[in-house]
Amino acid sequence: MKTPLIAALTGAFATAVVAAVPLWLQHKSLTGLYSGATASEKPSAMAILRRWNAIHNSSSSPDAELLAAESVQILNATECRLAADLAMASGDKSPLSDLLGRWASVDGKEAFTWLTGHPELIGQVIMDAGPAWAASDHAGYAEWLADYLPARNWGSEYDSYIYCKWLAPYDLRSAIRIMMKKFRQSGSSSATITGQLLIGKLDISPFITSSKDAKGLADEIVKHPEWLTPISAGPGLRPLLNEERPMELLRALRQCWQEVDAAGWDAWAAQYPMLAARADNKPRDPGEVLLLSRNPPSDATQMLREAPPDKQAPVLKRLLAAWSYLDLNAAGTWLRTLPDGPLKWEGVQTFALTAVGEDPAAALQWADSITDPTQQARAQRRVFTSWYDYDPAAATVWLAQSGWNDSQIKAAHDIIAAGKTDGK
Repeated sequence: MKTPLIAALTGAFATAVVAAVPLWLQHKSLTGLYSGATASEKPSAMAILRRWNAIHNSSSSPDAELLAAESVQILNATECRLAADLAMASGDKSPLSDLLGRWASVDGKEAFTWLTGHPELIGQVIMDAGPAWAASDHAGYAEWLADYLPARNWGSEYDSYIYCKWLAPYDLRSAIRIMMKKFRQSGSSSATITGQLLIGKLDISPFITSSKDAKGLADEIVKHPEWLTPISAGPGLRPLLNEERPMELLRALRQCWQEVDAAGWDAWAAQYPMLAARADNKPRDPGEVLLLSRNPPSDATQMLREAPPDKQAPVLKRLLAAWSYLDLNAAGTWLRTLPDGPLKWEGVQTFALTAVGEDPAAALQWADSITDPTQQARAQRRVFTSWYDYDPAAATVWLAQSGWNDSQIKAAHDIIAAGKTDGK
């Protein structure tokens, strides 16, 4: 009986030893990771990863990923480093995005120094770590970015733009400077074709909230005249590259600056007329102003009053077109307050042509309100033919009962037959 028992015990011991070898090897490999850690920090890395995995892999919570990310927000830089090292050693890299995001927020330089030893992880963690570092230490992030981007021969300008965009809310001038340098060095696709960086109003408007912001970007552009010269390209593209074309960055600057401080832009444009010309300099569109207005009636009246006499009709048309899109009834109420005359008649025609899609009968009543017989007849024909374009049956029935004289009805039929809708 002893022999089988001894054999069983021996076998069990051997099995335990074999099973323990991988654990011993893992412990040995992790011992080096903990060489700089305190006694309390050594077990914490394992606990951090266990907690993260338990939350992240929980099927009971729809917010598991968010809760897992929140679970590491209490860590300090040392704990982040230990947990990241342990994750790398274990082969499970899934916690690294959250860990590096937290690490970058408390010590971005240390976190990104660690990343230089693991370049294969940049793509995985940068969307969390980059914004975190930019928000907590934008100067440090800008310094790293200025060295990092030019050293990478990437084919996509999208990556460069995104990385710089994280910096823009805190240091727009540095963000633009780094991005322009990268784009001009890289020969990126859009820059090569157009000879310039294609950056528009929507790209920079979130970061220009004051005249100071706009002036800062303008000063940066002035300091870098090379930005205003075409990027070299092959002979086939050279006709596209000339210094007379509007520069998209300057155009975007003008549009943003005019929104926050139109007078400030005008003053800068007067100081730098050549740059203003490259910005496709022109007054801000009245319709855009109205769409952002907190008091449309007051602002519309002021813009119309300040417009030169020969520009009042186009300004009125732009105001009504934008305002009708925003609030058709409010636009009509304001239009009624204008004094009778050629300017109002132009506005009534514009408004009626906009309103015909919503209420043809009301649009025709607006045309009827014009007191000048010639302008009235012209507006009536234009509104009717516009209605006919999308609902010919209803328009035809209305025309037969309209009470128009034979000449007016014939003119409408002639316009329809000719395929014209301009009323001329």
